[in-house]
Amino acid sequence: FLGIKMRLTKKKNKLVVQSRVSEKAVKRIKTEAKQKIKNIARPPKGMTEARAILNYNAFVMGEHNYYQMATGVSLDFRDIGYEVTRTMKRLGDRLKKEPKDNIGGAVVDRYSSSKLMRYIKNLPVAPISYVRTKAPMCKKRSIQKYTPEGRAEIHENLGFDTKMLRALLRQEVHEQSAAYADNRLSLFCAQYGKCAVTGQVFESLGDIHCHHKLPKNRGGRDNYQNLIIVRESVHILIHATSESTIAKHLSELSLNKRQLAKLNKLRKEAGNPPVSA
Repeated sequence: FLGIKMRLTKKKNKLVVQSRVSEKAVKRIKTEAKQKIKNIARPPKGMTEARAILNYNAFVMGEHNYYQMATGVSLDFRDIGYEVTRTMKRLGDRLKKEPKDNIGGAVVDRYSSSKLMRYIKNLPVAPISYVRTKAPMCKKRSIQKYTPEGRAEIHENLGFDTKMLRALLRQEVHEQSAAYADNRLSLFCAQYGKCAVTGQVFESLGDIHCHHKLPKNRGGRDNYQNLIIVRESVHILIHATSESTIAKHLSELSLNKRQLAKLNKLRKEAGNPPVSA
């Protein structure tokens, strides 16, 4: 049923359900994972190595999120991992056991305790065999995609709008490093799809701005700790020096005392004086 096979087995004096990933699903996952690794080894036209890694990680996390409801998921993905690891040999010396720098993000947070975690140019590569069973939660009737309230509950349970995340994943990041692209996605997840200053949910892709706390011209890097996701108007305010520009965007945002303190902290790190509402 939907990629999962089930059977009843006797346990003491009762019957329990055991579930596994179906043979058809296992075959599909192996095929897709191998192809995505080949794309990392030799990125097709129009795709960078970093983009191929991001696609692979998104695929692995997506499969884990779905099939972790199966009681025997760890056994099935161990089998998948055995074949996929052989394909990983195509990546050769590019795969490292440790990152060059101290990095964070959704992939690192989730898989860093695995001995199979690997890195390419400081980008994490998710271990496909590292997954364990997680009991699915009962679905509330109010959770559905056809009403604003229902969609809000979906996003509340997931932590963020997955459609926006997929759009962000597909968006090309020009003139930026692979670390920047990966950390931008990780921050979107870590901040639950919300602006770090206003706390508002991002409603459009164009409103998502990734800001360097310490500017690159002052030695700032593209590492996770130096980046933060904010709304476009907040980003303008962080760098603004014109009084009219500052007044315009402060009026638009109507920041409270706490939000203003966050803004001024970012302005100070960027080398600009604080502003007042």
